[in-house]
This record gives sequence, C-alpha cells and structure tokens, in this order.
Amino acid sequence: MTFDRAALIRLREARGLTQRELARHAGLRPRTISRLESGKESDPPASTVGLIAMALSGGELRDPILRQLLGE
Repeated sequence: MTFDRAALIRLREARGLTQRELARHAGLRPRTISRLESGKESDPPASTVGLIAMALSGGELRDPILRQLLGE
C-alpha cells in the first residue's frame, strides 16, 4: 500500500481544515502534515496514518477514510 497525498489534501479540504487544524486534531505537528502533502515524506508510519484517518472522520477510525489515504 502506498500513502496517497492527493487523497489527504482532498479529504482535508473537503472538511474545511487547514494543515494546522488537521495536525491539532490528529495530535501531530503541522510540519508532518505539510511534509506528507508536499510529498517530502511519502511513507508515514501506520500510527500516523491512523491518527490522520481518525481526525478526518471525527474521532473514529473508519475504513473508507483509511482506504483513501492508502490509495486503495
């Protein structure tokens, strides 16, 4: 599986979140979100992907969000 940065951008923007807001909701640094979206970091740990997926789905780990982030 490959992390899909375009899906991250699309999902974040669809929810009206800035990179900083998403990072705060996910418990990550804004720099992490920035690096993922820019492609400077292309293979994040599963824990990071899980935190982002939870933040994008309102605190629950939902399979469709995870599948989009992982390019499935």
